[in-house]
Amino acid sequence: MNVQKNYLFTGDSITEWFDTKGLLSEFKIKNRGVAGDSSVELLARIDPEWFDPAPDYIFLCIGTNDLARKRSPEQILGIIENICEKFLEHSPTSTIVLTSIFPVRNNPDRLMQDIKKCNKLIKGVTRIGGYFYFNLFPHFNDGAGMLKEEFTEDGLHLSAAAYHKWSELFREFIKEIEA
Repeated sequence: MNVQKNYLFTGDSITEWFDTKGLLSEFKIKNRGVAGDSSVELLARIDPEWFDPAPDYIFLCIGTNDLARKRSPEQILGIIENICEKFLEHSPTSTIVLTSIFPVRNNPDRLMQDIKKCNKLIKGVTRIGGYFYFNLFPHFNDGAGMLKEEFTEDGLHLSAAAYHKWSELFREFIKEIEA
């Protein structure tokens, strides 16, 4: 018997604008991304309703707006750890998946060196916390340290082509972690 799993996506506009119903229709996904959110706002708005029914997997993609608000990678990581603790308070059986911060293109408010440092710290906390790390960064990076041109129109937000790529990578990732 194939039991369909529940997924919870959390994050900012990049997550909110991911048409999971259209691109990942075979999955039961609640998308709780909100445009403009940083980790601070996300932590404050976590709602017990999100966890009914309990998600099998909780995906967290947050941090780019924190960088624009001049938070350090270490501060961002601390808040991400608090978010994960709150997720587990509401849903202790869920598996948490931390998603890398996407690269940007010509966006001076979000320095690539800070994004890379955040991603390194996020990857490190997955080992300590027992979470999974979903590293999308290399698939969206143009090799010169920027978000691929075809994956954005404004240097920050993702294009339809980028969301298609993300959905393909999501399917592969789920197959790997459930193998």
